[in-house]
Amino acid sequence: MKKRILYVLQEYPQLSETYIYNEIENVSHLYELQLCAMRQANLPYQNHRAYCVGGDDPKRVLDNLVEQFNPQIVHFHYMTLAKQLLPFCQHYDIPFTVRAHSFDVLTGFDPESPSYMETIAQYAEIVKSELCLGMLTFPFTREYFLQCGANEEKVHPAFPVVDVQRFFDKSENGDAVINVGAALHKKAMGDFLSLANMIPALTFNLYPIGYNISSLREENSAINGRCRIHDAVQPEKMPPIYKRHRWLVYTADKITKNVGWPLAVAEAQASGVGVCLANIRPDLKDYLGEGGGILYDDIEELEDILPGEVPDDMRERGFELCWRSDIGKNITQLTDLWESV
Repeated sequence: MKKRILYVLQEYPQLSETYIYNEIENVSHLYELQLCAMRQANLPYQNHRAYCVGGDDPKRVLDNLVEQFNPQIVHFHYMTLAKQLLPFCQHYDIPFTVRAHSFDVLTGFDPESPSYMETIAQYAEIVKSELCLGMLTFPFTREYFLQCGANEEKVHPAFPVVDVQRFFDKSENGDAVINVGAALHKKAMGDFLSLANMIPALTFNLYPIGYNISSLREENSAINGRCRIHDAVQPEKMPPIYKRHRWLVYTADKITKNVGWPLAVAEAQASGVGVCLANIRPDLKDYLGEGGGILYDDIEELEDILPGEVPDDMRERGFELCWRSDIGKNITQLTDLWESV
């Protein structure tokens, strides 16, 4: 008999949340899954699994799921949901796991700030619950949870959830420049629009996903922008998109500093694309990896870099480093927790 896992998600099937998509696809053959989203996706992807929506009365929906599905484990994406629904797990005595993201553990990021550490302390209390089997979180955030008293054996450092095998391709690349991700303020995609105007000899392609796409188009028009803003692409169709490009420029807001470890970095490395990543926090050096790309402080630094070829040693290093994020290799971090029940 397959174990019954109830997935509780903030929104599903959100196109920008391919980490959730990748994870579900890699456990679906091993477990019986029931997916429940608290709200509808802003921009859904097409090839998703059946799900229900909590909507205005999530308690009723979840109660019904316990009666009908009888889950043995609840799995949350986002600590915010685990915090909100801990009483639900306690009421039915159901153990749970949680995967943290930038949305929760990096909002208001400042380890020197009492308010930020207070938030982490509240999340740490969730991890301390006897029902918590464990949490997966960015490696550099683990120490903050331990400082707040979370059980060491329950806090597991985890790389982003990337289907590396889908993207891995050592063939030649095109010569354009790409940026991709959720169209949110924290991504600072306006920087990419400005960069396109700085280097008119190159083609810049932006693939924003959901949320503030219309604002980006207006901004690009207002500056007579040269950046090509494309419609969102389904996850399984992204590999050939990457191969048309030489460089990825992943922008991020310097003030909020709450972009996590972007999946696009590992996807680009696996595709032979050179990576330029905004240097908003020291931990990003660990994610990019020694020799695996370029951390930039200001987009002007890229004017002389992007017209050139990606150095061979950087490209080869990217092919090595991307496997750290491969869900096919890392899925046991999660399934081992489930199998412990």
